[in-house]
Amino acid sequence: MRRFLIIIIAIALPLSLQAAGSGKSIPSGKISSLISEYSDCKGVEVVNIGSIALGALRVIARISEAEDRDAREGLEMIRGLKKLSVFDYEDCPEQQKSQITKKLNRILSNCEVLVEARDEGDRVTIYGSLDEKSELIRDCVIYTPADCALICLFGNFSMDSIAKIVSND
Repeated sequence: MRRFLIIIIAIALPLSLQAAGSGKSIPSGKISSLISEYSDCKGVEVVNIGSIALGALRVIARISEAEDRDAREGLEMIRGLKKLSVFDYEDCPEQQKSQITKKLNRILSNCEVLVEARDEGDRVTIYGSLDEKSELIRDCVIYTPADCALICLFGNFSMDSIAKIVSND
């Protein structure tokens, strides 16, 4: 069922981005601060991939891109990415989980919602801002409160690169 939800989001994201206005940008500093604040807590898992590691991924993708079309399209998507963060707090104590959820909801409440999908009661919301002139997405956050997970894609990537990846699924 999760795969079905991901496919629906992947199809809906490029369509909704075309309709979305240029809303408020993602407060990446506040999100990064929240992740840092809770990164040492029991039950929290954090993965941060910075520009150096993303550069290494680009090199690997370039090497394999001659043979693999998916690698070429993936490279196109991550070309403008500066940082990737994954924040999972599902195994936290309930009180801490509640605090984190409240803070995340407060931070993201003023952000532009690009896509929201529901799957058997679970909600996945994708926040971001779209520059209509250049058709670039600037900073994108995928948040699933029920799973206590947050995925942050900081940087710029084009809608065309998303459309190519989506069309292959």
